[in-house]
Amino acid sequence: MALGVSHQQVQKYERGHNRISVDMLAEIAAILEVPISEFFISYDEKGNPLPGPAGLPVDIRLEIGRTARALHQLPPNIRRPILQLIDELSEPATPQHPPCA
Repeated sequence: MALGVSHQQVQKYERGHNRISVDMLAEIAAILEVPISEFFISYDEKGNPLPGPAGLPVDIRLEIGRTARALHQLPPNIRRPILQLIDELSEPATPQHPPCA
């Protein structure tokens, strides 16, 4: 395992039975190639989570990171049309109304 700990130890971390040291958290961030801040959620003065990457589920954040790395490795002439397609696909669909008679 990349962390150098047993599967059982990882389960204890996941369940909150054992605390993760700052050093271990930094190592996990390095393995996942994300900044350590990704593991923390920021809150506003009322205690509501602020929008942003830290508020997204871990699997989505990892997917975003993998996608960004893959896009970065592409030449610009290939990357630009892919980004344009993503932008077009992510725009909310406008309702199609039948023509007025």
